[in-house]
Amino acid sequence: SGITHLSSPYTRELQDRAAPLPPGVSRRPSLLTQQGPVLAPGETLTLQCHSDVTYDRFALSKEGAQGLPQRPAQQPQAGLSQADFLLGPVSSSHGGRYRCYGGHSLSSEWSAPSDPLDILVSGQLPVTPSLSVQPGPTVSSGENVTLLCQSQIKMDTFLLCKEGAADPPLRLRAEYRAPWYQAEFSMRAVTPALGGTYRCYGSHSSSPYLLSWPSAPLDLVVSGERPDPILCELKDSPRALPRTALGGMGGRGLGRVGQGDSPLREEGPAGSSSLCTHPPLESGRCRWAQEGPGEARQG
Repeated sequence: SGITHLSSPYTRELQDRAAPLPPGVSRRPSLLTQQGPVLAPGETLTLQCHSDVTYDRFALSKEGAQGLPQRPAQQPQAGLSQADFLLGPVSSSHGGRYRCYGGHSLSSEWSAPSDPLDILVSGQLPVTPSLSVQPGPTVSSGENVTLLCQSQIKMDTFLLCKEGAADPPLRLRAEYRAPWYQAEFSMRAVTPALGGTYRCYGSHSSSPYLLSWPSAPLDLVVSGERPDPILCELKDSPRALPRTALGGMGGRGLGRVGQGDSPLREEGPAGSSSLCTHPPLESGRCRWAQEGPGEARQG
């Protein structure tokens, strides 16, 4: 099952479900969600497709699914159009990559697709990783900080999410340091913008949209004045990090969803990442699943 879980009185599927979309000539719309990229089972998810082109209808696609539900466009103000697609209650089948398209009522063609939006579903693996911080949860502006996500149950990927962040979680491949599978998320010269509540998740590369239970929350407090935002050079990388944010955080290969990058793309050395400071985003949020059974730290 997949995109057919969309429920709305206006939702319908195209007659030819398997037909590929013809290339569009109009500007591509944008796809977003106010709930954030990580959803807990049972939550309701609304995806909004919007554009500064006055489209008459929008269609939503999910990678790997055949259904293409449509909704008539609404015009909140002159020159703008949008449509909401309601998904839920959220289950494992809703995890995946989504795109939307705009169309006109007098044409059978669709616009070019929006940039992809990845939806992640937590609580799908019977694992609860732990999250710790060095040198401690309270630091001064300018210090280096490392967030360590660990599990004694095998995970090949860990994701870090900051509460209130609009950008996708950071994702790193795990490395094994007996008895732990772990990943280190490193922040250089932190600013108060990087303070906040963090949680991490585990996942498997074979099912990258399905996550473990979240770790317990970790509150990071950064004192001191915030310097001007900077672009920085990633460790072991010849290129500077694109201007991006995870509520003030960035990572290798992780741009804004609207720019087409994906939090599920694996780049960089296993188990480590350098994060840079950028302005925080105000919209969107990471949502936490109900915590699952914790893992006892041994030794």
